Amino acid sequence: MKTRVFDSKNLDVDKWNKLLNKSHNSSVFNTPEWAKLYEASFPNTKAVFLATEHNDEFIAGLPIIEIKKIGFVSYYSMPYGHYGGVIIDTKNADSKIQKLELITQFNKLIKKNWGVVGLSDFYGELEECQLEMSGYKKFKYKTQLLNLSDNEQTIWNQLAHSTKSKIKQSKNYEVDVKCISNETEIKDCYKMFEDTSRKHGENKLQFTIQFYCNLFYTMNKFLRWTVAKKDNKNIATTIYLVFQDTIIWLASASYTESLKYRPNNALVWDAIKWGCNNGYKYFNFGGSPVSAEGLKKFKESWGTKEESHWFYYKKSSGFMLFDTLRNILNDPFHKYS
Repeated sequence: MKTRVFDSKNLDVDKWNKLLNKSHNSSVFNTPEWAKLYEASFPNTKAVFLATEHNDEFIAGLPIIEIKKIGFVSYYSMPYGHYGGVIIDTKNADSKIQKLELITQFNKLIKKNWGVVGLSDFYGELEECQLEMSGYKKFKYKTQLLNLSDNEQTIWNQLAHSTKSKIKQSKNYEVDVKCISNETEIKDCYKMFEDTSRKHGENKLQFTIQFYCNLFYTMNKFLRWTVAKKDNKNIATTIYLVFQDTIIWLASASYTESLKYRPNNALVWDAIKWGCNNGYKYFNFGGSPVSAEGLKKFKESWGTKEESHWFYYKKSSGFMLFDTLRNILNDPFHKYS
């Protein structure tokens, strides 16, 4: 039994995917495709995979994104998602031993000029590793999770009255929902993201247009990207990632002047119906910023339940000094997590 370090070129993808299928807590953020998306979209970014092998099979793994920026090297598993941490085939491996081994190897990866390290822990798997004893800070986050049913009527019955009304309004306005199919539509969706960003007073989008194009091609088999149309014009969009039994809301946007047609309600209801009809068990609406109380209420109106998840995070002393100076100088710095 040996834990080795792979990159995206020498990773045995078949073995890794078999591990994903055997692990109870794997997600789309553990896939090689998600790692390749980062390598393709961000400069000075490298995908790394820690994998423990036994009898010619991977029995445990940890996907990592290495990011070089402003003289520091940071490591995340995984950026922009509170899924994506340790995965283990618990039928063929001792869970605690393998988690500790992966964390040990993860710490060995960290170089002298490291800046930030972060580990996602959606299911509370890392609690017994006592990472806080090693200087990690533990952050608690919330997400909104909806249990799906093979009968969409069951879901409909639990929706808030106002949500049902808005779905009906979208139908009356003849809002149609379609999957996007080309880069022209991606560029149109990007304009919606820009419009939504301005509405919330944000000066810079989280992702570039290149990221969304790469997402469309690299994550295609895990992607459900839909647009709401009114009079054959795209007026809102939502991006979902699908993996095993779960649909995850990744991002959404809309033109402000089109909100009166209730396109976001049409998009979500379409995804829920699609999930029910295709055997999915969970719809993860994701978390909401503290300041976005309206967004949180929107998600709760679909009958979701709030779930907790965790992220372990620590900064080097050198990075903390840089962080302090940056704040003093009020120098904008686009973080990766």
